[in-house]
Amino acid sequence: MVSPSRRVLGIAAVLAASVTMSGCSVIGGLLGGGNNVFTLKVGDCFNEGTLVNDEVADVPIVECSEPHLYEVTKSVILEDGDYPGEDEVVGQAEDECFVAFEDYIGASWEQSGSLDYSYFVPTTETWNDADDREILCLVVDLEGERKGSVKNAGPQS
Repeated sequence: MVSPSRRVLGIAAVLAASVTMSGCSVIGGLLGGGNNVFTLKVGDCFNEGTLVNDEVADVPIVECSEPHLYEVTKSVILEDGDYPGEDEVVGQAEDECFVAFEDYIGASWEQSGSLDYSYFVPTTETWNDADDREILCLVVDLEGERKGSVKNAGPQS
């Protein structure tokens, strides 16, 4: 059975070759069980979460000055209505997060060195059961943990 609070972590093409995981948040996290994907906001930095059935469960938010893997670059709230479908949601995430990536770091994707983008998107279950309408755009450093925010970091060498 699928958890009603599941969210998917989309991986940009470069990252897809090295990482295959999806993301979710356990309802317990919403009810006071710690940091999770539903509490993330633009500017938050975090590391890989706890895996439950090959899906991210609890996402540990850290200060951006501490070693981290991900940083949230943009929040996009989708319109209410019926779930538009995975292809539509992922397509919008790809478009929005590519632009957000470049705007946030202040350099084109081609100039970004080891930085890439990814995203959390709602699933049918989170759309229907948790009123989840949010796409969260992320920056990830493919070389591993980094210290400091990538906001306005410019081209990477």
